[in-house]
Amino acid sequence: MLSGEEFGRLFETFERTAFRLETLAVYSVEEEPAEFELFLAGGDMGPTWGLAEYQD
Repeated sequence: MLSGEEFGRLFETFERTAFRLETLAVYSVEEEPAEFELFLAGGDMGPTWGLAEYQD
């Protein structure tokens, strides 16, 4: 196991790219329960799902 200092040093010495993934133990989306259940079930989300906030 790396110490916090050793882990931080890895980001100072990488040569190509660094990627950090943070996950949650539980995902709860109060505003979109039906859409979230459809996603979890592997349903068709449509071609523009998830893009609305990036399109102006």
